[in-house]
Formats: sequence, C-alpha cells, structure tokens
Amino acid sequence: MLAGIGTALSLKAIFERNWKRFFTYLIPFSLWLFSFGLLYVLFLGKYHQSGWLIDFFDKAYDAFMPLHITNYDQALWFLKKPYNVLYHPLGVLLHLNNNIASFSVKFLLKLGWLTGIFLVFGMIMLFRSARISFFILFLPILITFLASALKLYPIFDRFILFLAPLIILFIAFGAEKSMKLFSLKYRASLLLVCILISPALANSARHFFYPDTLLRLSNSTEREGIMHINENFKEGDAVYVFWNMRHAYDYYKEAYGLKYTAIKGSYVKSISTSPEDYLRNLSPDFAKFKGKKRLWYIYNTNNDSDIGEYLGQPTWYSRNGYVAPLAVEQEIGRFGRKVSRYTMYYQHIILYELND
Repeated sequence: MLAGIGTALSLKAIFERNWKRFFTYLIPFSLWLFSFGLLYVLFLGKYHQSGWLIDFFDKAYDAFMPLHITNYDQALWFLKKPYNVLYHPLGVLLHLNNNIASFSVKFLLKLGWLTGIFLVFGMIMLFRSARISFFILFLPILITFLASALKLYPIFDRFILFLAPLIILFIAFGAEKSMKLFSLKYRASLLLVCILISPALANSARHFFYPDTLLRLSNSTEREGIMHINENFKEGDAVYVFWNMRHAYDYYKEAYGLKYTAIKGSYVKSISTSPEDYLRNLSPDFAKFKGKKRLWYIYNTNNDSDIGEYLGQPTWYSRNGYVAPLAVEQEIGRFGRKVSRYTMYYQHIILYELND
C-alpha cells in the first residue's frame, strides 16, 4: 500500500516540477523503503521464491493473476477473484445458507452486483474528478495484482486485507456520486445507504450471535480440541496426536501447561510407498499405547501437506478417497473400543477404551 501511495504522490510532484515537495516526500518514503528492505532481508527474502509455497497458493487457492489468457477459466479469474474479495475478507456480500440451491437467487440476494456497480462507478468518477486521489487509492491495488501475476504475492483472504479501506472508499464515493447524479432526496439516499451496508451489518450480527458461522470462513478450532482433551484427561490415559496437529499441541503445551504429554504421530508419509506401508511405519507409535487404559486420538482432515511440501505428494497419500488420519483411526480400532467422538469442523477427537 505504501509503495502505491508513495508512487502516486511522487509522480504528482515530479509532473508539477515541485522539487521541494518531492525531496520532502523522500524523507518518509526512504524510511518506508528502509524498513521494508530490513524486513525483506531478515524474513521475507527467505521465502518469496519457495517453490512449494507458490505451488500451494496456485493449486489450492488460484491466488495468482494469469499473465497470459489461454482458456475460459483464466479469463473468468478477473471476474471471480474481485467478486470473492468482496465476499471475504471485505464481508460486504450477504452470507447465505447452503439451502438456497439457485445460483441466480443467491447472486441477487448477496447484493454483490450492486456493490460492484458502485465500486466501478466510484473508480470512474474519482478518476474524472480527482486523478491524484484516484491513483493514491488505485496504485496499491494495481501493484498488488501485478505482484500476484509475477507470483510474488497471493490474492487470498487475509493477505489482501490491507486493500479493504481503499476498495470501501471507492464504493462509498460511487454511492455518493450516484445520489448526486440522480438527485436523490434524504430518505431515498438513506435507503440506498442502508441497502448497501445491510449485508455487512447482517453478516456481523450473524457472526456475533452464531460464532460458528465465522469459523466457516476462518476455521481454527485447534485450541478447543486440545483443551477438550485436557479437561477430560484422566490418569492412565494416553493421547495420540496425528502429525497434522503437532504444531497446535506443541504451542498449547507450552502456552497452557497441559496436564498430559502426548505421543506425537511420526511423519512417515514421505518414506512410505502405500497405505499399508504407511501403517506399518506407524507401528512404533502404536506400541506406545501398551499399558494405558484409555486413548485419545486427535486429527485434522483439512491438512494433508506439511510446510515445505508440494501439494499432492506422494500421490498415493493424496489420491481421492484416501484419508490418512481416518485410516489411522480404523487401525487404532484394533487396539480397543470407541467410547466417544468429538467433532468440530475438520477436527476429530476419538476416545478409546484399550484392550487389556
């Protein structure tokens, strides 16, 4: 964002030949550049060309703008991605339940078409009336999308949250100019504003009274699962944490001082050649259950790739229909009887009574 704002203001000063203002701008802009350079050298520069990370955002979220349009899906990206930005993270489209089957009805009720009209109209009117203000708002958006095209920055959820104020200002300006263009009276203008902000207000109210609806957008229930075990853990129990929940366990073990020390599932998928071989390689983990009365098993079905891995590798692990933690759950069933199951979205916690 700062790069776009700085570029717009600097170019204005250069075109006006106002060198005093330009060199004055260089003071804060140089500080911005220095701070970013330091951040890049210490942190960002180590990861921006990580092939696995680019592969992840490309395949999982289609987060990079196409440079060359060769098919319909790539052309559709330029409509679909901005529309999705309005949905999340901006939240200015009405969130609907899945029980509405008709795409057309959903499209109309979400009011994205209305927000989109005001957004485009606001950009056009601001460009015509105050170009420097337009470029101050538009250049950060343009630079972000160009960085995405070069696969340097993904267009994805929280990563583009910083663009939200700029987009909202365009929408608000479009609404304001529409009121003046059509000479709307006070009540009509108020009604228009209420309609425009009603999806955001409805979404906020829904998330407040039904927090689980917010979790569907930003799902993170590891704490609840880890603490559920902690609250119900008894002496003589064992806890087995599948590899894709180890990071959560490690954090909450240190932060909360959990009263149990878990058996952390071994990460053996990269050295396994098949589902059967995978379970064989986990047998040393299973041997640690011996002598325990009960076993807690916790896993997540949404994450099948570790940090640093390319999606879909190995192929046997990622094939359709195979869910590794579920296969482990079935294997653990050989050691005892399921007593209870606690599920929250992608997280599963199963309690077993182990055989003597």
